[in-house]
Amino acid sequence: MGMKKYTVRLCIVFLFFPPFFVSATAFHSDGEELFFLSKRGRYYGIYVQTPQSMHCIFDSTELLKMFPNRASYHVTYDVSRDGRFFTYSAMSETGSMDIFLTDLSSFHTRNLTRDSFVDGMPRFSHDGKWIGYLSHAPGERMRDNLFLISRDGMEIGKVKRQLSFGMYRILSFCFSPDDREILFVKYFNSRSTVITRVEIEGMKEWELTLPTCSSRNPSFNGKGDRIVYSSDCDGDFDLWIMNRDGSGRKRLYGSPGYESEPVFASDESRVLLFSDFSQKKGKVIDGTLIYSIRIDGTGLRNLTPEFFMRRTFVFSQLRYEEGKRVYYFQGKQRDSRRGRYYEVYTLDPERKEIKKISRGSFDKMNPLLRTRIHRVINVPFSPGRKL
Repeated sequence: MGMKKYTVRLCIVFLFFPPFFVSATAFHSDGEELFFLSKRGRYYGIYVQTPQSMHCIFDSTELLKMFPNRASYHVTYDVSRDGRFFTYSAMSETGSMDIFLTDLSSFHTRNLTRDSFVDGMPRFSHDGKWIGYLSHAPGERMRDNLFLISRDGMEIGKVKRQLSFGMYRILSFCFSPDDREILFVKYFNSRSTVITRVEIEGMKEWELTLPTCSSRNPSFNGKGDRIVYSSDCDGDFDLWIMNRDGSGRKRLYGSPGYESEPVFASDESRVLLFSDFSQKKGKVIDGTLIYSIRIDGTGLRNLTPEFFMRRTFVFSQLRYEEGKRVYYFQGKQRDSRRGRYYEVYTLDPERKEIKKISRGSFDKMNPLLRTRIHRVINVPFSPGRKL
């Protein structure tokens, strides 16, 4: 009888507090932390892997059981570059999607938005003081707005106002290295996506690419004066580069395949990218290859080790962690056999070495690699789980 009362009380707590759970054991790490999204059964969770252990830091299971029509929603999240704060989108006690913020040292969690809109895709600024996020009214997915909110929860206004004559989604956005501007991608339809730059202070906006084609995956260099992206302005999705103001648009590399997710190399002399076109075979393949090319369009190099090419791997989410000076991404061997999961890999471009850094027999998606020293926290018992 006592156990049943305890279970009821837990359900009441879930209704009035954000769906955030941690392991019952002490959570501590000294050095590298790998965050990732995973779906166990029907529900998503966010996990952190440290050299010592692996923990679930956000579990949507219990609250979503009370909202079965939302059970499969995709969790979006980000972690500040110093590894101190964790922001994510989740359902509040009212059933609306809000933005939450958790201090990973104290595990104190706050609801930052508390509105009736659908809020998602939170992203930290480089200095960690601001969080950008997307928001739209229920049922109006094609009318996204981009908001900026301080880490303390004080909203400073829309970065992008919805225009009455412009109906579009926002596919992605990122902060400039100095956190003064934001790049975002307007989606009008599958043949028209436009990379747009907006000032955070002055609210001035510039469309940098043409609306007659589809341009995506923009990424700044370290100085913030050049942008690489993928675009189908010449037919297929190829690798392009342009200046910060949209001038000097130039195709760096093109193939009959699909070039995507470019990032600048650490010295900014080269660009790394994914492609499904094999220069060696002269055709599009089922897997993904990693290339690098000089910013003048010369010196194309295949960085994919032979082991991964023979086994047909697919890669995505290419990222560069400035603090660790390391490239990382998620990948999975493409075949129908069981036991194939998305894992997280690091890349050494000079040695052409790819190393798996994730552990566990389940999918690891949307990875984020951070380095931080945590003090030990004795977390009270809760329904979270340790893997």
